[in-house]
Amino acid sequence: MFKKIIFVFAILITTLYMVPVMAEDACDGQTGAAYGLCNAYCEAMDCDSVDAQASDNACDQVYDEFFVHTGSPPPCEISCPCFTLADLQDAGTVTQCGENFSGFPDLAGAVYDNGVFACSGDNCSGTATSGPSCGLTSTGNFVTSISDVDDASCRFLILENCNTPNVSDFDQASPASDSGGTLFIDQ
Repeated sequence: MFKKIIFVFAILITTLYMVPVMAEDACDGQTGAAYGLCNAYCEAMDCDSVDAQASDNACDQVYDEFFVHTGSPPPCEISCPCFTLADLQDAGTVTQCGENFSGFPDLAGAVYDNGVFACSGDNCSGTATSGPSCGLTSTGNFVTSISDVDDASCRFLILENCNTPNVSDFDQASPASDSGGTLFIDQ
């Protein structure tokens, strides 16, 4: 455990000194330890490339640490089998969005002004599954069994889209009004 902490700390220090030289935008928006870990993984070690500059073990350790700090994969690794951020942005204007609802503690989703919805997590596909699923109704793409890593990526994309310019009056703290029992949060 101590070696792992020293290893991650060394990568963070090295990365912080290299950031100005390597300025790419994969880690924009990350702060603190997440920023350092992101730069280590995506930029300095280039773990998302077939020509990674570090061992698989080193990349796995930094990936895991980033996930612990943020709850999502490093930005350079985010891909969802059901939709892209562009798909979500093209689906319409988000009217409701959120995650971890009463009765649905493991679901993230968004509802659009045209009736389209996107979701990821348990019960997303509307069928009984033993793990997470994802989908976007505008594309008709629902996958009934996805990995936890894919689920984290899909959730990240959904919640990232809640903050894009096509969303008005974003307020994740207030419950949905006259929503007919929906779980989502008014935008």
